[in-house]
Amino acid sequence: MRTFLIAILLVFAAAACSEPPTTPEGTYIAFYQAATDKDWDTAVQYLSADTLNAFRYVGGRLKKVVGSKKDPLKVFITGMDPDAYFPLRRVEVVSREEGRAVLKVTAGPCGEGEKCFVSQVDMIVEDKRWVISPQLPALYKEGIVK
Repeated sequence: MRTFLIAILLVFAAAACSEPPTTPEGTYIAFYQAATDKDWDTAVQYLSADTLNAFRYVGGRLKKVVGSKKDPLKVFITGMDPDAYFPLRRVEVVSREEGRAVLKVTAGPCGEGEKCFVSQVDMIVEDKRWVISPQLPALYKEGIVK
């Protein structure tokens, strides 16, 4: 009986872990964990449509340079070296209004003589869920650079 109860609890715990985040902080933490794990298929689910389109555009340009046959988004994403490799220390909401939030993210070793990396991350609600929507350089926007 005890083994059966443990199995049931594990099933419920796994189901709870697969629930999509409902807060901007939860979304960012889920993205960060996926990027840390190099689970790019999961990580991209937390990015806004505009961000994905910009990354596809840049990936398409990179694809031509490196001669890859991969999907342009994968060329760009897997070539990144995100800050996700640093331990995530804190995620807090700096401001929030209808459908938008700004997070303050602290990551890094943060020990004595070591530097913490602090950044702001823009979040928006898209298709009834929070996604990351960074302000991208103009060069990332489709059609700006040919």
